[in-house]
Formats: sequence, structure tokens, C-alpha cells
Amino acid sequence: MTNAATDLVGQTLGTYTLERLLGQGGFAWAFVGRDPQGTPVAIKVLKPRYAGDPQFASRFRNESETAAKLEHPNIIRIRSVAKTGASGARHHGGAGIRAPAGRHSSRPEA
Repeated sequence: MTNAATDLVGQTLGTYTLERLLGQGGFAWAFVGRDPQGTPVAIKVLKPRYAGDPQFASRFRNESETAAKLEHPNIIRIRSVAKTGASGARHHGGAGIRAPAGRHSSRPEA
């Protein structure tokens, strides 16, 4: 797996295609992508340096499970949580993204 979020653009994770970087946090990147039916989705990917760490993987899964329980018009519904590839990349995909065009973080990973 890559260490740069931009290297993932155009790649497929599970059933989702990553179209562009939307933003990033302390331990994950968020991408705009598409599901197999072409529906726009948000995909959150655990950064490689944390993907192999059981503690971070557990936190990521817990965050995903908690977010999946929330229902609000301003919260993207979690559709899936998965571990992909030999590197153990973890990601979750959410439906219904509506992001302003051109708004994304280009800050380098710390």
C-alpha cells in the first residue's frame, strides 16, 4: 500500500473506486468515490502506518460502528466496513455524499 493519499486516487478498494481526496484526519484519509452502480460515496481509509496496528484498527472499526448507528440528514450513512489487500488497509464506505466541488485538504500527512 502507498504512503501517499494521492497515489490511491483512481484505485479500487473493495467495490469502491476512489475519485479524489476529500480530506484527512490524524489517522485516516477521506475520498470521494463511486460504488459499482455509480452512486457517489465517501470512503474513509486508514493511513498505512496505522493499518497494521491492532489498536488503531480497533479504533477505526469502533468509530465506524458508532457512526453507522447515527441517523441525521447531515451524516453520511455507513454502508460497509472492510479490510482489503495483503497490507491490511481498512476502509469504510458511506452513501449520499454531497461535497462542494474542489473542496479538499491537500495538507501532507504528519
